Amino acid sequence: MDSNPSLYELRAKIEYYAGFEREIEELSSIVTVDFIELNTEAIKLAFLVEAKAWKMVLCRFLNEQYKEKMAAITAFIVEEMKNLARPIQDLDDVRFAMESLSQIRNNEIQMDMTLGPIEVCDLLF
Repeated sequence: MDSNPSLYELRAKIEYYAGFEREIEELSSIVTVDFIELNTEAIKLAFLVEAKAWKMVLCRFLNEQYKEKMAAITAFIVEEMKNLARPIQDLDDVRFAMESLSQIRNNEIQMDMTLGPIEVCDLLF
């Protein structure tokens, strides 16, 4: 995607296409105009396929976007776990562990702000 839309914009678009699908499914397959009867099943099917394709594109974009964010959080946690797993033998090791804990504390808000939209995204589907 060209821009970086927010979760709420993407959610609105996904809901739009879901509503569009429901509207299409509710339409009659046969339309009668005076003495002419038109079969709209093929066009309905084409619109349904297109709407589902757009929903899939949006969902894949969300998946990739949040997969990258989760990978970054996981890498940070793994790195800090390695740092904290080192045995403490002297004052330098204590300082190193305290620095690692400080980094975790500093990144806690950022991780919470990243995980919140991911949880909302999971609830969408």
